[in-house]
Amino acid sequence: MKKVSFLLLTIVFLLLGCTTDVNRDYEQFVASEEGTYQLYFAADPDNEEDMIDRDILKEHDIRHVPSFTFADSTDSASLPDMDELPTYILFDTEDKVYQTHSREELIEFLQEN
Repeated sequence: MKKVSFLLLTIVFLLLGCTTDVNRDYEQFVASEEGTYQLYFAADPDNEEDMIDRDILKEHDIRHVPSFTFADSTDSASLPDMDELPTYILFDTEDKVYQTHSREELIEFLQEN
């Protein structure tokens, strides 16, 4: 009986160790802190209307995006979801939560959330 109990407990612990809430496809992009977002975007660096930087976030009183990653083309983007420029994708601590091709819509979403 002790061997069976030990075996069952071992299996349970192994299963618990293998589960995670983080989507494996986006693991490297998710935010590291609860209540914040990680932004990943691809845009033409020559088109200032599409670019996001600290000043833009600050200007719109957006403080819950502590970091972001930029790709200058869909070819250099690390995600298959980025099929046109610009593309903005937000991640919480577990998964992708928002995607748009409009900087204005992104700013509006961030102000509301």
